[in-house]
Amino acid sequence: MELISIEIDGLSANYELKDDGLFLLNPPDNFILDVQVRIHPESKTDLNGLYQSSGNFCTQCEAMGFRQITYYLDRPDVLSVFTTTINANRANYPVLLSNGNLVNETSTQAIWHDPAPKPCYLFALVAGKLDYL
Repeated sequence: MELISIEIDGLSANYELKDDGLFLLNPPDNFILDVQVRIHPESKTDLNGLYQSSGNFCTQCEAMGFRQITYYLDRPDVLSVFTTTINANRANYPVLLSNGNLVNETSTQAIWHDPAPKPCYLFALVAGKLDYL
């Protein structure tokens, strides 16, 4: 996982990246954290986190797979509201799904917002050519 950027309330954050995790330095009591990372799900073979299988992108976050997607306090008592933006070529990935409610969809993007706070092991994402019932 490659850390691209980290912001607290829209401003560059002070942090330390160590072998055992990402540590925020003097964060405020309440804040919005924006972490951008680069991962390579097409090369994953352990079927944890975000991975590619049969041409589709899928997630397996239980029990500790979410920490392979991004830096996060991966414990069941840490609850978050998730907004997920999926960008894809719809010819290859016509179905773009995640938790919650679809709030916006274009020819190349789907944005899902799940207002119910939940632990990260319940996060889900699927993108690909899927059949409907």
